[in-house]
Amino acid sequence: MSAQKDDQKPQPQLRLREIPGDYGLTLVWTIKDRLDFFYNQGRDNFFISRIQKLQSTLSLFSWTIPKVEKRDVFLGTYKPSTAFTGGYRVCSYLDPSEPDHAALKYWFLSQLSVRKDRVIPLFRNHLADLFLKLEDQVVKNGKADFNDLNDQMSFNFIFELFCDRHPSDTTLKTKGPKFVTLWLLPQLTPQITFGLPKFLNLVEDFFLHTVPFPALLVKPFYNSFTMSFGTRRLWLWDEAESLGLRETRLAIIWCSWYAINMLMVGMKVLFPACVEVGWNSRTDFTPPAS
Repeated sequence: MSAQKDDQKPQPQLRLREIPGDYGLTLVWTIKDRLDFFYNQGRDNFFISRIQKLQSTLSLFSWTIPKVEKRDVFLGTYKPSTAFTGGYRVCSYLDPSEPDHAALKYWFLSQLSVRKDRVIPLFRNHLADLFLKLEDQVVKNGKADFNDLNDQMSFNFIFELFCDRHPSDTTLKTKGPKFVTLWLLPQLTPQITFGLPKFLNLVEDFFLHTVPFPALLVKPFYNSFTMSFGTRRLWLWDEAESLGLRETRLAIIWCSWYAINMLMVGMKVLFPACVEVGWNSRTDFTPPAS
């Protein structure tokens, strides 16, 4: 009874406030915000300055967030042309309500599940090969380039995990990481800055954040590693069609995009950081005398 009485108590009427701020002059303010975000203030100060200016008191944790449409927002407000992915919108850009979303997601995750027993043994093999090559470079040159070798190891591991063969047995040979980098670069550059001198900011902003890069420039690299994925595991594509995917090529593109873009790039960024943390935390390491 007491609980019911508490529920029946009148709720305090909160004072409604207008959402502060406005977009200003559309074209001028858009350019100004972009320059502030990339060059004048940086990402963190860009948002902090606006919170302080508008006296924003919003807290994400105080909101009950309703269902939000996720169509084409994987990279925020920017979406690369579908020409980079064979004319298809891959799963990360699909809203869950779209027909291919559930089928693509289920199909790819099922492939990961099937390979769960191979992940650690295969990764250990490629990791052992990585450190052997590092040692060879140190012996030969007195130093080693960990990042380049890690990129190659990551690509080889992901490719062999999904295709059951080493990239060196395909037309890719050792070019896989280079092709992936060349393919990803024009898709990601609209969201970054190269840290050029300040007097070149406007020039860089025009070429990186205003004019889109044509996918035609990197199409040969994309076709090369995509077809290397698609020509081997034909039964995978039959299974994809049985799940309701409209076209086999869509499954090939999604598999190669997810495996290379998400998994390899994750390893490219995170694995070197893990190695660095592990190395610096060693208790038996004594720095060489200067």
